[in-house]
Amino acid sequence: MKNIFIDINVVLDLFLERRPHHAPAQKVFILAEKKQIKILISAISFTTIHYLLSRHFSREEAAKILGKLRLLCEVAPVTQKIIDLAMTASFDDFEDAVQYYSASLAGAEAILTRNRDDFSSADIPVMSPVDFLALLEV
Repeated sequence: MKNIFIDINVVLDLFLERRPHHAPAQKVFILAEKKQIKILISAISFTTIHYLLSRHFSREEAAKILGKLRLLCEVAPVTQKIIDLAMTASFDDFEDAVQYYSASLAGAEAILTRNRDDFSSADIPVMSPVDFLALLEV
C-alpha cells in the first residue's frame, strides 16, 4: 500500500502528541517524509485541523503546523461529485462520508483512523496506524 488516506484524529495525535497514539502516528508520517508512502488528506480536513490546533496553539503556530502538514501530504480534493456521493451514502456522519469519497476518488488504498466504525461502509481497507505499521513489518 502506497497511497494512504489519513483521518483527522491521526493528524491530531501527531501534532498534539496525544499519548499513546502519538508514536504510531509519528511513524506513519516519517514513512511519508522518507517517500515510502504517500499521505492523502481531504481538503476539508485542513479547516478542521486548523480550528482544533488553534485551541492549543496560537493562530500563527497553528498555521506553521499546517504548513508542515502540507509538505508531508497530498490534498485530496472535495468536489461536487464527492458531495453528491456523500449526501446519498449510507454513512452515519456526513463528514465521514465526504472523507471517504475524497479518499476513494483520490486513489487511497487504505484509510488510517482510530475510529474504524466511522467508516464501516467503506469499500477500501480501514485500519489504525498501529495495524498499518504491523502490516508493513510482515
